[in-house]
Amino acid sequence: MKASTILLIFLCGLTKALIRKHFYVNIPMTWNDAQSYCRKYYEDLSTVTSQEEQDMLIQLAEGNNLDKWIGLYRNESDINQFLWSDGNFFSYSSWYSGQPNNNNGNQYCVTLLYNWFDYECFHLYTFFCHKTFFILVKEKKTWGEALQYCRTHHSDLATITTERQLQLTKTETIESQTDSVWTGLRYLVGQWFWVNNKTLGIETSLSQCPAQPCRCGARNTKTDKWENRDCDEKLNFLCN
Repeated sequence: MKASTILLIFLCGLTKALIRKHFYVNIPMTWNDAQSYCRKYYEDLSTVTSQEEQDMLIQLAEGNNLDKWIGLYRNESDINQFLWSDGNFFSYSSWYSGQPNNNNGNQYCVTLLYNWFDYECFHLYTFFCHKTFFILVKEKKTWGEALQYCRTHHSDLATITTERQLQLTKTETIESQTDSVWTGLRYLVGQWFWVNNKTLGIETSLSQCPAQPCRCGARNTKTDKWENRDCDEKLNFLCN
């Protein structure tokens, strides 16, 4: 059956806003089918970035003492490298002793029990999905003021790296009081980047050499287009 339990993860402490919701889906599937399911109904298979987050996932599936799929998988181009399904950097790890061992040379997908194990992707396991949480702030601020506000009251100016996240932001910005909203996109040293250092991840129509001072990235809620705008303009903004 489809799990109805939702876990809200605090990634930056209790004084910070939630930026990701995790869901436990109690339907055994292969890793690839689980990924497709998460991308259809949520956002992606779950990324685990800390021991605290992992402990909460374990608690979410309390009572199920079998392995559960998470979003980690082995890069087919470099079998010694692991990647997250949603594009997050692989930094935190929690491998069980002797893992990953790539037994028989085809263990490309990762499960969570109390630690991580690599397995063949065709096994049928239940799994965790997640969905990014966006917050529309209906105050008019410059890009720099918006950045400071998000980092003080939430986590950061919004990072949007997938088409699914774009859909979520479209829903979230319906009540925006400005046609465009600030995001965490910034142009410095000859390139656009996200303020949390994630790679761009999505194609944009932003100028590759924007004139000063139009070097801050906004999303137009009317046209659904990216815009490079004057960083001193005062707009509503998205945090996560």
